[in-house]
Amino acid sequence: GSSGLFTTGDEEEIWQIAHRILLPAFGLSAIKQYFGRIVEVSDDLMQNLAGRAATESFLATELMTKMTFEAIGYAGFHSRFHCISAAEPPPFVQAMVDVLEVAMEQTRNFLPDTFHPLQRHKKESAQKVLIDTVDQIILDRKAAMQRGEAVPSDILQIMLTARDRQTGKRLPDDNIRAQLITFLIAGHETTSGMLSYALYYISKNPHIEAQLIAEVDRVLGRDFSRVPTFADLDALDYTGRILKESLRLNPTAPGFAKFVQRDTVIGGKYPVKKGGVLLTFLGGLHRDPRHFGPDPETFNPDHFLPDAVAQRHPHAYHPFGIGIRSCIGFQFALVEAKLVLARIYQQFRLRLADPSYQLRSVQTLTMKPRGLYMVVE
Repeated sequence: GSSGLFTTGDEEEIWQIAHRILLPAFGLSAIKQYFGRIVEVSDDLMQNLAGRAATESFLATELMTKMTFEAIGYAGFHSRFHCISAAEPPPFVQAMVDVLEVAMEQTRNFLPDTFHPLQRHKKESAQKVLIDTVDQIILDRKAAMQRGEAVPSDILQIMLTARDRQTGKRLPDDNIRAQLITFLIAGHETTSGMLSYALYYISKNPHIEAQLIAEVDRVLGRDFSRVPTFADLDALDYTGRILKESLRLNPTAPGFAKFVQRDTVIGGKYPVKKGGVLLTFLGGLHRDPRHFGPDPETFNPDHFLPDAVAQRHPHAYHPFGIGIRSCIGFQFALVEAKLVLARIYQQFRLRLADPSYQLRSVQTLTMKPRGLYMVVE
């Protein structure tokens, strides 16, 4: 299953067809259609937090990962994995972890598969779980369509029915399968990292927490039974700025690569050869004092006030990549994270379990805080 958007070259026709078909599926008007499902998943999270004892510390990254996985699965493909409340991760999630672990081991050891019969077996059985799970999702949906049932308008539906406006082609099933696996993996790790870093910075900065709570009270109010609307998101300005600032200091995808298409000179002084690779390291770009002032290490959501953004170089901040290969799911991620962050602080405060905790990052597929234990208040 290597024909998903992430792993396929954009010179290939199947990538172009998939990209044209999928762009609208991740646009705001499509998200509006399945927004209610993201709200339902956030209900599960609220219930989970409400049920915790005041002294019970939990790994914030793990809880956020369960939530974001549930959100992409339910919003995108109408599949419930029920992971937020599950003690054990669902088989799909475990299989995903296994595939990624084996892949990470391989990159670390630079050893081909053949050296690790055990690992190869683990990876193959895990990949089978991934493929069987998404194949079942696709089969169930097709059967519902054949029975003439009312089917949800979501990412899966668009993949199954849309024709590419340029070629008139539909996505073949094996490509839909690859895209589904791609979105389930890419669509949750990164967003959970963003939320976890945000929770850390909010807990470390009482003045930021106070401003967040004031905004949430103003926009969502104190009636917890009122269902948040898509329109509420627009008014949650400060909440959005907290998330953008989290991605500035801790971009969960720490960089991106571009292939050099032709010999050229960059910035008037750096010659590069066709076929070379340029890596952009976001940790450096996002801390450049020319763009973020003399104190770029300080967490400050005001970096994203409209005036500050207007005055800054447009390419000083790229947490979602750049160009045609930039993240297709960035609006989905921000909608989901904004809703969840606002709802958490409508009812709770999250505190560091250990007040002396020092932020360290760990890289799995993406970056997230290491050992971020929190308690709910």
